[in-house]
Amino acid sequence: MKQLQKVVYQMECIFGIDISKHTANVAVLIDRQVIKEFKLSSNREGFERLEDELNSFREPKIIFESTGIYSRPWRAFFHRNGWLYTEINP
Repeated sequence: MKQLQKVVYQMECIFGIDISKHTANVAVLIDRQVIKEFKLSSNREGFERLEDELNSFREPKIIFESTGIYSRPWRAFFHRNGWLYTEINP
């Protein structure tokens, strides 16, 4: 009797975040295809929505460009909530 080999394909999910002074534009990509885009405020409501969005995916990758003082609250949010991220230095 032949044994069947189970192949599990895991999709790559990336949250690309473009941070500005008071807001951030977020693009969610699955296997390099944009599936969702939205804007968030740099406040509690914005961070709560981001947390909900991140939790709706399995092991999302987070990438954003360092924007000096504007990216500090976002970095603190990721640290405080245990999210791994990549911060790109322009």
